[in-house]
Amino acid sequence: MKVYVHYEGEPDFTLKIEFSESSFSSFFSLIQEFVKRYNIAFPLNKLNENNCQIFSEKRKKFSLEANPFKSLSAGNDLFIKVDPSSSSNDPSLSSSSQSVDDHSKQDSEGENKENSSNNEEEDKMRKKLEGMDSQSLLKLLRTSLAEAEEHAKKGRLRASVATFESILKFAPTEMNSLHHLGEIWSFAGKHEKAADYYEKGANAHPDMIEFHIGLGNEYFELKEYEKSVRVLQTALNMVKESDKELLNRLQLAMGKAMYKIKTGNTSDVGANIIQKLFQQNENNPDVLIEFAGILEDKGRIRDTIQVLLKIITLRPDDPKLKKMFGRIMRNDKKSIEYLEAEFTVSTKTATALIYIATMIKNEGAVEAAGHFYAKATNFVPNNVAFRLNYVHNLEVLNQSNEAVQSILDFCAKNPTMKVGGLPCSHISKVMEGIKDVSQPDKVRELAAGRTIADLKYEPISEDVEFSPEELDLLALFFTLIKILYGIGCLELVSLYIQLIQPVRGERKLHLTSIRNEHAYYLSIKDLMKHTILPIPFEYPRIYVVGDSHSMSAGWKVITVKEQKYLMQPLLATGVKCWHLRPQSNFYPKNNFYNVLKSIPNGSQVIFLFGEIDCREGLLVAVEKLKYKELSEGIKETVNIYIDVLVKVQRKKKLSVYVHPIVPVLNETRSTVKLFNEEMKNSLKERAPQLKYLDFFEQLLNEEGGLNPDYALDGTHLNPLYVRLIE
Repeated sequence: MKVYVHYEGEPDFTLKIEFSESSFSSFFSLIQEFVKRYNIAFPLNKLNENNCQIFSEKRKKFSLEANPFKSLSAGNDLFIKVDPSSSSNDPSLSSSSQSVDDHSKQDSEGENKENSSNNEEEDKMRKKLEGMDSQSLLKLLRTSLAEAEEHAKKGRLRASVATFESILKFAPTEMNSLHHLGEIWSFAGKHEKAADYYEKGANAHPDMIEFHIGLGNEYFELKEYEKSVRVLQTALNMVKESDKELLNRLQLAMGKAMYKIKTGNTSDVGANIIQKLFQQNENNPDVLIEFAGILEDKGRIRDTIQVLLKIITLRPDDPKLKKMFGRIMRNDKKSIEYLEAEFTVSTKTATALIYIATMIKNEGAVEAAGHFYAKATNFVPNNVAFRLNYVHNLEVLNQSNEAVQSILDFCAKNPTMKVGGLPCSHISKVMEGIKDVSQPDKVRELAAGRTIADLKYEPISEDVEFSPEELDLLALFFTLIKILYGIGCLELVSLYIQLIQPVRGERKLHLTSIRNEHAYYLSIKDLMKHTILPIPFEYPRIYVVGDSHSMSAGWKVITVKEQKYLMQPLLATGVKCWHLRPQSNFYPKNNFYNVLKSIPNGSQVIFLFGEIDCREGLLVAVEKLKYKELSEGIKETVNIYIDVLVKVQRKKKLSVYVHPIVPVLNETRSTVKLFNEEMKNSLKERAPQLKYLDFFEQLLNEEGGLNPDYALDGTHLNPLYVRLIE
C-alpha cells in the first residue's frame, strides 16, 4: 500500500510511504517513520514523535494504537499535526542544539588552525550558533533561509549561495538549502555543481521528488542522457496517477532524454513519447517546443515553423522558441518563404511580423528580420514604431544610406505628423534634393548655404508629456542625426540639432522609452561643439571601430610622423567583447562584422570596445556566479576580444591598435583599470602584432579620477584627448 503523509507546519513536508500489513503495527509507528525522515530533512527544526497526531484528509483523527493497514486505502493523504497541548520543550531539539554547537566550535577551532576562517558567511553563522538554545536555533534557521531566499529573489546569487552553504556547514542535509543551491547553480549554468547538490538532496531525502527531477534535468544539460533517463524514471515511479500534470511533465523530460540517445531504438522511443504527448494536448508549449525540435531534425522546416507560430500564441517569450526560430531563419534559405506563406498581410498580421522580426533579430537573423520589418512598414506606412525598428535593423546591417532614406520616406509619407510642434515636413525640407548620403563630401556641397530660417514651428510646453507615438517619432529624428554623424554629413547634423533642440528642451527623456536614442543625440550635440568644419576628407583615414566612445575621436585630425590622418568613426552600437564569442548569435555581433566589411584591406584601425562589459556585464556576471571572481571574468572576456582581433587582423591584413577602455564613470573605474591591465599584458604575451595604445594613465588625475580636461558629458571623453593618441 502507498500513502502520502503531509506536515503543513513550518517548513512543510510530504513523504510517500509504501508499506505492507506487517510494516507498521500502529499509527504511532507510522508517525515514528515520518518523524525520522522529517528530522533528517530539517535537522534544525526537528519534530518530537510524542507530540504528533495523525489525521485523515477529512481531518478525522486516528487512534495511535490503530492498525494503519486496516484503516487506510491506497493513495490516501494523511496529515501530521503537532499537539498544541504538548510540551514545547523538545528533547530532540536540545540534543540537536548541543550537537550543532559542538560542531560549530570544532569547526571554528579547525579553521583557526588552518586558515583563520576567511569565509565571512560561515563565520557569521558560527558566531550566531554558539551558545544558542533550541528555540533560538529554530528562529535562526528560519531567518537564514528567508535571508538566502531574499538574496536569490533580488539577484544577489553570491550572497544567497554563501548563506545557504553556511547553513549546510552545520546541517549538511538541510533540505531547503540543498534544493535552492541546485536551482541557483542550474540558473548560473554550472550544471555539474547543480547536479551535485541535487544528488546530495536525493540521497538524503529519497522521497522528495523535486531532487530527482532536478538531478535528471541537470544530467540532461550535461549530456549524460542515460543517467538522466534512470533518475527521471525514479521520479516517475513516485508520482500519483491522479497527478496528470506532473506525470506529463516527467514523461516529456524522459522523452527528451531518450530522444538524445542514438543507440538502438531509444531515440525513436523518445520521439514517440513526445509525439504521443503532442497528440494528447496540442496546446502544451513545453511539448510543442520538443516536437518542433524533432521536426527540425527531420528537415521538415515548414512544419517546424507552423508549430513555432503556435507556441508564440501560447508562450511568446519562451527562450527555446526564440533560439529555434532564430536558428531556422539564419540557416534555412526557404524559411522566409515558408513563414510568409503563413500570413495574409493585414494591420493585425503586420504587428505579428514586427514581433517575429524583433525576436529573430535578437537571435542573429538580421537579414530575415529586415525582410519582415520592410514588409510591415510598407503595409502600415504611418506606424512610426514599425519604422523605428526597421531603421535600427538597417543600422545593424550597416546600411546607413538606406536607413537615412527610410527615415525621409516616412517623413514624406506623413508630412503632418509631429512631435512637440515639429512636423515631419520640416525634416524632409532640410534634405530636399539629397538622395544619397554615402559620399559626405558631395553632400556637403549640396547642403552648402542651407539654413532652417524658414522652418518655423511653435514648440509645445515642456509640461506636456509626449505620447508613445510622439516619443518614437522623436527617436526617429535622433537616429537620423546619429547616422548622419557616423557618415560624416556634419553640416546636416548641425542643421538638425538646431531644428530639433527646441523640442527636446530640458525634458527628462533619459527616463523614457527612447533613452538610448536620446543619449546619442546629447553626446553628438556636445561633440559638435568641438568639431571644426569643413572636415578634410582628403586626408588618409584611421578607422576607429567601437561602441559610442568611438564618436569622441570621430572626424578629428591627428598627426603621426608628420602625416595628418582623419579619424573616421565606425560605430557598432552596444557591442560588448562578450558578444563576440563564437557561440553568441546576439545581433550586436552582426553589427560588428557588418561594420568591418566597410574597411578597406590593409587599413589602420583602432578598436575601442570593453567599456560596456565593465559597466554592465562583468560585475553582473560575477554576482550571477558565472565566474568565481572578477579577475576570472576579465581574463575570459579579454581572451575573447583578442582572439577576434587577431582573426580580423589576419583576414583583412590590418594594422591594429587597441584603445584602452575609457575611465569616465566613477562607479566602474576600478574595473576598467583591471581590464586595461589584463588587456595590456595579454596583448604583449599573446598578440604582440596588435599594438596597445598605452595612454590610459594620462587620462587620470593625481587622485586616480578622470582628468577634468578630458570630461565631456559624464559618459564620454572630450575630443581633446585624441592628442594622446599621436
